[in-house]
Amino acid sequence: MTDGSPNGAVSEIADGDPYPAIAALQQTVAALEARVAQLERPPAQWLPLKAAAHDAGVKYETARKWAERGLIEARRDGERWFVNVVGLRTRKERFAAQLSAATPNRPVRMRRVSWQLRGNE
Repeated sequence: MTDGSPNGAVSEIADGDPYPAIAALQQTVAALEARVAQLERPPAQWLPLKAAAHDAGVKYETARKWAERGLIEARRDGERWFVNVVGLRTRKERFAAQLSAATPNRPVRMRRVSWQLRGNE
């Protein structure tokens, strides 16, 4: 909004944001992007825990712990756990990304192999 000054300056609103409409649009865009991401997810594929862990390439115990802690989409039917394989794969990829980000690239330590060299002397 212009304040009527000759050079067309923008007047600041009381909260300090000169363009509240832009902030509102940015929030709307963020909400729409989140909704699109949700709609683009593949449909749930429910399998028993052991089969889901094998299919996703995760150890059975790891998948079971994730299910018990609520880190993956899972439900219990009597004694059996059923897991959404898509969610399990997503969790695995996210965990791997966190792990790689947490451990910086370090040079590999060289082992001493003097025992191999002694035989050639």
